[in-house]
Amino acid sequence: MLRLDGQGRHIDDLTKEIRSKNGINERLEYVQEQANDTMYLITDLQDKQKKMEREISRLRDYVIRLEFCVNVQKDQIVDLKSKSMENNVIITGLQESQNRKEPENLAEIIRKFLITEMEMAQEAADNLQISKIFRMGEFARNKKYPRPVCIQFSNKIYKDMVMSRVSFLKKKQSPFRFAQQQPEKIWEKKKQLYEIQRKYSEKNIDTKVKGDKLILRKVTLFI
Repeated sequence: MLRLDGQGRHIDDLTKEIRSKNGINERLEYVQEQANDTMYLITDLQDKQKKMEREISRLRDYVIRLEFCVNVQKDQIVDLKSKSMENNVIITGLQESQNRKEPENLAEIIRKFLITEMEMAQEAADNLQISKIFRMGEFARNKKYPRPVCIQFSNKIYKDMVMSRVSFLKKKQSPFRFAQQQPEKIWEKKKQLYEIQRKYSEKNIDTKVKGDKLILRKVTLFI
């Protein structure tokens, strides 16, 4: 009997431990509530992560479309600049006066240059219609090289008339250079082509730069 009474008291104690305040049941319920709260937080974080991934995907698509639009606009700007410069010619190598008190007469300098160096008839040189002539860049005394001269012809006819006589300079191996004025982006492409052309020239392979292409015999390389 004593043994049974002892077991009964032990059972009663266990029952009280389970059912009392802060007992096992209550602690189990608290743990379950904590587990439920944790599961809710995980689910909420997962939902937010998925939403963020969708937002990032939409933002990535927007950035791609925006970059495409920017590149199109850049190309359009380059094209507009190119068109605005189509009647312009750049001359390099023309000696520049260092006397700032007496501005150089570029119009007369160019006229004499066309007649003497490019063997243009005097009448043709006098009849050229030029909108503007100016030195490019800021003046710097004792600069190693003279600043290039930009000539803006009133129309393409006069520009082509001058450019058609560039061959006279080449025959004379003249230090002066004539070139069509073009946007910097186009010049960068041509520099790459000229570099490729130089490498082929070292191998005695004839090439020709035409626009944005390098003509190599029957092969055309694009940049």
